[in-house]
Amino acid sequence: MITYKKIEKDNTDTLVVVFQSADVNSLLANAIESSSVNNDALNNSDTVKYEFFGLSKNYNDYSFLYIMDVDCTWYQNSVNEIYQILLKEKQLYTNIITLGISMGGFAAILFG
Repeated sequence: MITYKKIEKDNTDTLVVVFQSADVNSLLANAIESSSVNNDALNNSDTVKYEFFGLSKNYNDYSFLYIMDVDCTWYQNSVNEIYQILLKEKQLYTNIITLGISMGGFAAILFG
């Protein structure tokens, strides 16, 4: 299962897609197991702390799409779903940049 959050900025032709690492997922999994987070909270940035989220606050020339593989399968179980999301986004943006570390870096290379 993936979850994602998009931060749209006005007047930009560039989307930065940030794939999350396994470290973020393990923190989220622990919170879900302890029942402090439910599925409705997964898209809430106050509950889920996305890596590189500060970039969306500091760079107004780019829109951002944060993608997380909640099941921690290195994005392998969600290839088609992510591909469809990126195809849709490609219609809206001239440039798409992918970014990530560790598991997220693997996805950034895979989908970039």
